[in-house]
Amino acid sequence: MRIAQRSSVRPARRGVVVIELLLVLPILLIALLGMIEFGMILTSEDELLTACREGARVASHGGCDRREIEEEVRHTVKRVLGKGRLGEACVEINWLPEDPEHPKKGRDRVEVAVHVEATRVVPNLLAWAGFSLGKRQLAAATVMNVE
Repeated sequence: MRIAQRSSVRPARRGVVVIELLLVLPILLIALLGMIEFGMILTSEDELLTACREGARVASHGGCDRREIEEEVRHTVKRVLGKGRLGEACVEINWLPEDPEHPKKGRDRVEVAVHVEATRVVPNLLAWAGFSLGKRQLAAATVMNVE
């Protein structure tokens, strides 16, 4: 008789396990895809920040012609970003007047900003779950004094 009782309990337990799996699996999938997407975004932003810092460093050393400097900065940023998806990033260079907090130094500043659409760099893994990157931008900027 014990054998008959065990066999009648087992099919009911199998159904519960399947239902639990169906309830928990989407949550685990969203968490896993979210971690992957977030990690890719952080890595991409770090690479953008490195590129704009290198570009600002080149621009801060100054020179005679600002157009030549800007061309060299763009070339440096593109070289640091490489030819992959980040290579499509837009580079903006702004020449700023002297620092208002330190007016005695009398140095101009240069700002290098790099930005790209998030969906061009990171796959939109969670769009099906309602967490879309949409038209969001990944951006980084650096300001340095011109020497």
